[in-house]
Amino acid sequence: VFALGNSPLRLYGCGAAVCKRARRRGLDVTGAYLQGTFTNKIVYCRAPPDCREYDERGVEMIWALVRPLYDAGRIWYNTFSHWLMVEEQFYRSDGDPCHFFKQFDDGTDIQLDLYVDDGSTFDTNQKECDAFYERMAAAFKITLDDGEYFLGMDVFCISPTEIKLTNDTYIMALVARELPQGIEKYRTFYTPCDPRIMEYYEAALNAKCEVHPTFMRRYRALVGGLAWLAPTARPDTMYMTGICARAYTFPTEELYGCGVRGLVYVAQTRGIGIRFDGTTADARVLKAASDSDWNEKHSTSGGCVRLAGGCCLGVSR
Repeated sequence: VFALGNSPLRLYGCGAAVCKRARRRGLDVTGAYLQGTFTNKIVYCRAPPDCREYDERGVEMIWALVRPLYDAGRIWYNTFSHWLMVEEQFYRSDGDPCHFFKQFDDGTDIQLDLYVDDGSTFDTNQKECDAFYERMAAAFKITLDDGEYFLGMDVFCISPTEIKLTNDTYIMALVARELPQGIEKYRTFYTPCDPRIMEYYEAALNAKCEVHPTFMRRYRALVGGLAWLAPTARPDTMYMTGICARAYTFPTEELYGCGVRGLVYVAQTRGIGIRFDGTTADARVLKAASDSDWNEKHSTSGGCVRLAGGCCLGVSR
């Protein structure tokens, strides 16, 4: 079973932010994996290729790593989350370990999302948040940015009550990689999914023919690139990407064509995205819907949760 779902708290944060008129800021951690210090373990290893392996006595040289390498990601996360929760008194979300928040006595707050070395905050207390950024810059090497690009999403803070997310930049980079000849030769598509996609998938599943490694890599590169769109700003592509991804180990030319169609579609409609508007009716009310195609063999169920008029959680299984 292949499942796609966007990170609910990261998109939920956009919906909550427009309801509270929160300010958004972005940050980038410079060399995040080299800033992890939350470990007491010394790692020893043999010299890498092209380096000196033996000393003057002929004894093999062993290196002691002064920075984490093999588990650098975990150590960096432990270092930063420990600093946040112990030094800055943030709380970590039970629903997403990369989401942290801090609330002040007057009811204002700071919400922080961290994805490896990319961070984003929403705050309703500018003074406290600016001071927090100064302390963070003193503790870690960070660079402040305008926050207009985050995790493959173009973020447009149109007003304090309106945010729009698209994948415009990411999509065109994917087109340049997968379709260097461009999309002009393709006809206009109005839906992301080929009507026969399930028929193609069933045929591939039943045949499971041996696939040439070159085609396998090409298929996985295309579908893997498309898979990043659905959990971010293009939930309309979830079903298409999910069906194509089911055939990761037995792809066919027909399913590859479905992936190409999906890429062309999102490129032709790259201005479409998710819009959160805090002035819409019942903006603060979470609304959910679900449905299933009830396919006789391999049914797919889908659903979405909306806040402030935008989809903050989309699922296709």
